[in-house]
Amino acid sequence: MVDGTFEYDLTLPKVGDSTKVVYAENVSGLDNAKDISNVVENSNSLKIENLNHFTVFVVTTDVAPLTGPVCIAEGASSGSDCYNSIPDAINAASNGDTINVKAGTYEISSTIVVNKGVSIVGVGMPKIINTSTPSHSVFNITASNITIRGFELTVLGSFATAGTEIANAIITIPSGLSLSNISINNNNIHASYPSGTLQKDMYARGITVDNNAVTSLSITNNTINNVRNGVIIRNVNTADVSNNTIFNTKGGIMHYTSSFADAANRTMSGNNWTAVHNEWDIVWNSATYGFPNYQESLLNVSSANNGAYVVDLRRNPETVVANLTNNRSHVFVINTGVDKVHQTSGNLNEPFATHKVL
Repeated sequence: MVDGTFEYDLTLPKVGDSTKVVYAENVSGLDNAKDISNVVENSNSLKIENLNHFTVFVVTTDVAPLTGPVCIAEGASSGSDCYNSIPDAINAASNGDTINVKAGTYEISSTIVVNKGVSIVGVGMPKIINTSTPSHSVFNITASNITIRGFELTVLGSFATAGTEIANAIITIPSGLSLSNISINNNNIHASYPSGTLQKDMYARGITVDNNAVTSLSITNNTINNVRNGVIIRNVNTADVSNNTIFNTKGGIMHYTSSFADAANRTMSGNNWTAVHNEWDIVWNSATYGFPNYQESLLNVSSANNGAYVVDLRRNPETVVANLTNNRSHVFVINTGVDKVHQTSGNLNEPFATHKVL
């Protein structure tokens, strides 16, 4: 100290690959802290030389906060305006934010949990691959007001053979959440299984919505293929599944319903199946309420969805065989087909033998 003045050097820890030091005259001024330019970076520390007054210093990573459209980019450093992973962006986000994911291929080893009301939007159809073995979901949605749009979503390997419809889905919405305003649109969802035959014996699902999960769900304009089931919506959910292209599955859109009112909360229109189709394009799965003649409604659903192959299994098992004539929109017959009578036989994979047509 000379004539009441002093100088000193300050060494601070380096907390990341790209860090900076900001300062304020007191703690209350940290919200408007200013950058310090005369910082010498070493391998593990930051040094500020020739300081001549006391103040408050903070070491921080040089990442912009999520105050608007923020991006994810392959290999992004903490010094850019982009995060390098979707989970990092979700952690930093607030409800209502949009996370823009730049084009590229993103490999993940665990499921991305979307637990805030954000829109995750792909720019240029980025590809997300879950590389875990056995495979796990890419997205697990657990909050309302979520949009997932513009991605290619897939898995590298196979799902567990003993996995459930919810565990073995590329996008999942768990049971009991009663979420609202969920939109899954304009995505390309598929497994890594080879195409060419209907995926009767595979275990991957595209999108599975478990019981009592969503009060308003929109699944639109997606392409889903090479999975066992394209879309599964279980009991007590309200959903619109429209204008999707689904093919090369055992069941394209599969509904479980607990009542006529539950079934009325499902709308479908404009879905397309390509020339490949599915074993069944639309399936109303097993239920135990009522025994009406569904034939007219099945034909209407088929017509509204580009000639969908529709089968309805909402009958008690012991009565289903006796009512086979009213549970489908199409019947496939070939003289080398099956002799057995079953509620799902007579499809592309398992056509009836000619002499067994009812």
